[in-house]
Amino acid sequence: EVNVLPLKAGSFTESGASSPKALIKPMLLLLAIGAGGALLAWALGPWLMRLLFGDAYQLAGIVFAGLTIAAVSLAWLTLTGTAAIAASAHRSYTTGWVFAALVTLGLLFLPLGIEMRAVVALFFGPLSGAAIHLNAIARNANSRAFTER
Repeated sequence: EVNVLPLKAGSFTESGASSPKALIKPMLLLLAIGAGGALLAWALGPWLMRLLFGDAYQLAGIVFAGLTIAAVSLAWLTLTGTAAIAASAHRSYTTGWVFAALVTLGLLFLPLGIEMRAVVALFFGPLSGAAIHLNAIARNANSRAFTER
């Protein structure tokens, strides 16, 4: 079994582990990987675009970096969604994903350039859904701690 993230199997479902604290390490690891990837995307993205598609397609390195960081937001949404399901917060899981989609769609109508709209929408949409998941996980952990007293 290959485990990329520093999580044990069942770490979200073990007693007391279904809390936002259980997500800190994997979220920080995803952020670190995303930051490194963003630097590479910023440096190599424009060159690769020209190499693969010719001079007709040009995009600034900062856009590639922004889209890479936005991918971290989506990874967080996926991770927190998994934790929400493990915490039996199924309604919040669905709400988080639907809200993320709606926020993403709404942000695409901002009066910005297309590249900036894409980066902003793809970052803040999933981040808003992840916030809903984290809130539900925290509520679940607090209510479980209260009933165990």
